[in-house]
Amino acid sequence: MGPEADQDSQPFVEKPGSRAKKRGLRGKWLLFGAVAIFFIILAAGAFGVNQVVSNSSLCVNCHEMRPEYYTWQLSSHSKVACTDCHLPIDSRGRMARNFAGLRLIVKHYLGNYQVPILVWQPVSQDNCLACHSKNRQATPSGDIKISHINHDNKGVGCVSCHSGVAHGRIVERGKISEVKPQDWNQQLAAKEVQSSDIKPKMIQCLTCHREWKVSTQCEKCHSRIPTPPSHLPGTWRTMHGKAAWEDVNQCSHCHYEQSLGDNFDKQRVSDYIRANSFCVNCHLKYKPPNHTATWPHDHSGEVIRGQVPYCIVCHDINKPQGGTSPNGTFTYCNKCHGQYRVGDRQVMKI
Repeated sequence: MGPEADQDSQPFVEKPGSRAKKRGLRGKWLLFGAVAIFFIILAAGAFGVNQVVSNSSLCVNCHEMRPEYYTWQLSSHSKVACTDCHLPIDSRGRMARNFAGLRLIVKHYLGNYQVPILVWQPVSQDNCLACHSKNRQATPSGDIKISHINHDNKGVGCVSCHSGVAHGRIVERGKISEVKPQDWNQQLAAKEVQSSDIKPKMIQCLTCHREWKVSTQCEKCHSRIPTPPSHLPGTWRTMHGKAAWEDVNQCSHCHYEQSLGDNFDKQRVSDYIRANSFCVNCHLKYKPPNHTATWPHDHSGEVIRGQVPYCIVCHDINKPQGGTSPNGTFTYCNKCHGQYRVGDRQVMKI
């Protein structure tokens, strides 16, 4: 046999270090595969968390969320997912908040949650502007003229006025403390949230306008509602009280206090005014025009003419309990008077 045959018949000899290289290469592939599997699992988990957290219909499974869920279902935003308002728009921020939101699920199963559920931060202006334009100049009704872009330029956020649009301010109005969360349903939500709870309140507009020194004249914002005669500059101080006494419900349409509800009995004018900070702050600061220096001698004529109900708006008949008068004055009738009769009530000096 020749040299070539002898060469082919020689045994294979592995080069030094080749086995170690193979092990190293295999290890790298295993590490790459493990990392890839980890990221696949992480992505799948993130997708799963996003599906769970973004599914608004799942919120009702947690009874502590039932008030918010059913009021949202009846709102104009019922086709908008909860996360479209309550989570950041950017993907990174939304994903981070999604995982943070898992704490609520854990708290639910541990029973370690609070009622009402508190949002971590207000709805962002960016979330609102993803659907709404700030160039709107009027409401759909056409009556109210509001330059939204001017409000936006002043830093007035959408939720400053429209905080009740999705849930009717059920938390601020104390409705969740009145009815247990697990007892809420669509019927109860429809009963507890009326259109007046969804729309911005006039008191919000007036309070903000006063703080910013902006006009509060009705015609500045309303195209159909003129300034009432009792609110004109020349008649305001003498007329608005009489108008309130005739029908205080009319006052509540604009000068609304959140804790009072919407309807008032005109026999409770005093209660309404004292409970409404819009009224009482002014009443305690400014005296009526007839409270002149001779008022202590002149007011008996007002009493004879049946004006006592007007007096009781600010003054109590007897000394208030504890020496204080809730949102009233410290001057009371029987501080000076003895026994006398007011209507069908007998009062005594104390």
